[in-house]
Amino acid sequence: MNITPPPGSRISVMTDGGGAPIIVIPWAKGRNRILVALAFTVWLVVWGAGEMLAVMMISSDLVHGFRVVFLVIWLLLWTIAGIFSVVFTYRALRPLVPESLHLASMGIEFDSGIRRPRLVPEGLTPDGLPNYFPKRVHRTITLPQLKSLSLDQFAIGTRLIVEIDGDVVEIASGASDAERQWLAHVLIAYYGLTHRL
Repeated sequence: MNITPPPGSRISVMTDGGGAPIIVIPWAKGRNRILVALAFTVWLVVWGAGEMLAVMMISSDLVHGFRVVFLVIWLLLWTIAGIFSVVFTYRALRPLVPESLHLASMGIEFDSGIRRPRLVPEGLTPDGLPNYFPKRVHRTITLPQLKSLSLDQFAIGTRLIVEIDGDVVEIASGASDAERQWLAHVLIAYYGLTHRL
């Protein structure tokens, strides 16, 4: 089967040694990632100065009683915020890895790739926490699981999802709506799925 991405698409299609197609979906570059990383880096310098000042005040004889308790609590919260900023800055600057789907005969080998962190969370984690740091996911989607493939319409666009053992896995989250629709039709045709989206 010849798989050709839609015109103007960033998606590329390769083949493995056996001729099975591999669909690669690159992440958008993000024009402001350097500005965000620079802002967090400047904040980290201020954070370090605040850490040192608080430690010096606690270890000196200048503050007593309730003020020491307040500074210890403030230092603890300030340290947590600093750790979050270090992790966010690292993840904002690390190289991107594109999302990929290896269309094998028995199913899809799915790799969600590595993407940038979000300042605004994208949904919730299974624990109910905001998802600022999406994790890289490697999953094998079998033919029976592919029968749950659906293209869901939301107010902000579409999501191409598959249910795997009770978990909902989003496919092509870095693609445009038109690219997701194209990919859904490719998967249906390639695997001979009979259901409609």
